[in-house]
Amino acid sequence: MSNIKRKQEYKRQVALSDELQDKGYNIVTCGNCGCVLLHRINASVIKCFQCGQAFEPCDCPDYFYEYYE
Repeated sequence: MSNIKRKQEYKRQVALSDELQDKGYNIVTCGNCGCVLLHRINASVIKCFQCGQAFEPCDCPDYFYEYYE
């Protein structure tokens, strides 16, 4: 897949992620093990089902974001 196609597909994924955020959900990675997690945007704690750790949302990086390269 060419870099242009890859970037187009990534932008499509970001757009879908934005739609989820509009509905009150976000996709993040666990701050400990890197597992992909879904959570409600207004959650005060995110608990990873993989490693069992609990985090504040700021400790779990967004999985998709517009300016990722």
